[in-house]
Amino acid sequence: MQKLKVFVPVWLLLCACCLYGETGVPYTSEAAIRDMLLKKVNPVFPPEALASVRHAAVIEARIVMNVSGDVVDATILESPDPSLSKAVLQALWQWKFRPLTGESKDFKLAGKLTFYCIVDGKSGRIVNPEEVGIVQIDGREPAVSKGKGR
Repeated sequence: MQKLKVFVPVWLLLCACCLYGETGVPYTSEAAIRDMLLKKVNPVFPPEALASVRHAAVIEARIVMNVSGDVVDATILESPDPSLSKAVLQALWQWKFRPLTGESKDFKLAGKLTFYCIVDGKSGRIVNPEEVGIVQIDGREPAVSKGKGR
C-alpha cells in the first residue's frame, strides 16, 4: 500500500508534465503555432556554422508566447552549432503571434518549432518546414507535402 501512495502522485506528475510541459505551460502543435504567426523573421545562417553542417541539419526550438502574442521565452532544444542556435533565437524573439482571445492575461502557450539548415557549397540557409516541402499533421511525424516535388 505504501508503494501505491508514492506511485500515484508520481504518475499524476508525469501525466501533467506530458500535457503541459515541464513548466506548467500548455503545449500546442507546431502547425498550430505557425498558423497563429503574424510576423516572422527568418534566421540568418552564420558563415562560421559552415564547418559544423556539411549538407543539412535540424534545429529544434521551444517558444512560449503570452496572451498578447509576444514571445516571452525561447530555448534551443537541438542544434548542431552554437552560432546556429544564436541565429534562430535572435529571429524567434522578433516573431509576433495572433493574440490569444478569451484567456486570462497570465495565460501562456508553448510549442516546438523546427528549422532546417541547408548548405549549398560555400553558403547556407535556415528554412522552415514548409519551405522544404514538409508539413506537420496533427503533431505527428512530418510528411512530405504532395504539392512539393521531390
